[in-house]
Parts: sequence; structure tokens; C-alpha cells
Amino acid sequence: MALEVIAVVLIGILAGFLNALASGGSAVAVPLLIAAGLTPEVANATNRLPVLFAFGSACLAFFKEGRFRLALVIRVLPPTVIGGIAGAFLADYLSRDHLTLFIDAALLIALLLLFTTTKQALLKVFDEPPRYRWQDAAMLFLVGVWLGLIVIDGAIYLLLVMILGMRLSMDQANAYKALVGVVVNLFALLLFAHDGNVDWTIGGLMALGSLVGGYLGARTSMRPWAKLWTYRVLVAIILMELAHVVIRYWQHHRPG
Repeated sequence: MALEVIAVVLIGILAGFLNALASGGSAVAVPLLIAAGLTPEVANATNRLPVLFAFGSACLAFFKEGRFRLALVIRVLPPTVIGGIAGAFLADYLSRDHLTLFIDAALLIALLLLFTTTKQALLKVFDEPPRYRWQDAAMLFLVGVWLGLIVIDGAIYLLLVMILGMRLSMDQANAYKALVGVVVNLFALLLFAHDGNVDWTIGGLMALGSLVGGYLGARTSMRPWAKLWTYRVLVAIILMELAHVVIRYWQHHRPG
């Protein structure tokens, strides 16, 4: 029993670190929760608790460093939060097969983006000031829907919108990503808890680990060398997710 508790806390630390540094913590945590015996619906709901704590811990670190600007907060939060609320309600009506389909589709899109313009975007230093257009608001809303629906890879899309669209630097985008993650996942957690889909014991243990992992990931993301390693982490995570999809598909369709 003690080893199981330690394992769950360690998963929370890893997931929290990845979520704060870039993204991908849910891609690690959700499959492990399902492998532990939780249904996809309960795994998706339970994962919101450690994600919330990880982003909350990351927000604290970013706030101490003075990374938030009110002008950007009031632009980024409204469309993503409205989208997140819509996505959380939508998750209540999706079947298990539809959840799996959405996850696989997100993986393929994220993989394509990572091997096209993302590396240059993550490494670029913008000379122009940040911008905010209606296209950016629309994309933030759509990303918010995804964050409320499933979370997996949603932070990648959020980073891309804020970096490629709004011209934020990687460290700036990471800060606002964490803030969005707190608000959206708090609402989703409350909704899923109301439906009785949250395993509070497992989620609580993971949340303890996520507090540590989220803070460490946020501190790491502020380092000068973090941009390149963030890209490498994202690529590694997406490739592991792709391998998982291929294995699952082969097991489902293999002869006999």
C-alpha cells in the first residue's frame, strides 16, 4: 500500500512538472489512471485535481517573479474561460469512444505543428510588442473548449496561440497558460465532482505531488536554456503518445 501511495505521488510530481514546463502531464497521467483501473470518464475527471494544483503552484512562482500583466490577463482569460466552461459541459455528453477519438486527433495535430513552425516560434525573440486580434480571441476560445473537454495537449495549443498569434515570449506564454489552467480546471473539477466522477483519494495524492512538480516546472521554465529543452520535451511527449496510440490500435485489431 505504501509503495502504491508513493507511486501515485511521483506520477503527480512528473505530471505537474511537465504541465508547468510546457505540456503533456495529462498525457502521462490519464493513461496511467486508466491502466490502474479507472474508466476514461473518471480518469479524465480525477486528473483535473492534480492539474489544478500544478497550475496553481506554477502561478505562485510566476506571480513572485512579476510575470503577469493586467492588460494581458483581461484579454487572455475571458475567451478561454468561456470556452472551458462550454468544453466541460460537452465532456458530460461524450461517450468513451468519442473521448478516445478526440485524444487521438489532438495528438496528430500537435505532432504536425511541432515539426513545422513550433520550434522556430519557441526559440524566437519578438521585437514587436504583444498584439491581440479577434482571431486570437477566437483561437483562445477554441483552445478553452478543448481544455474544458479533455485537457490533454490543450496547453500546447494554448502556447502556440499566445506565441504565434499574440507574439508573447515563451516564458510569458507559460505564465498565462498556468493562469488559464487554474480557472478552467477549477470549473471543470467542480462540474465533474458534482457528477460523482472524481476519485478524491487518488486525485488528492497526485495533487500533493503536482504542487511540487508544478513549482519546479515553473522555475525551470524561467531559465535561459529552457526554450530549447521545452521544445525537446514536447517532441518527446508527443512521440510517446503516438507510440501509445499505435500500440493500442495494434492490440485492438490484431488477429485472434
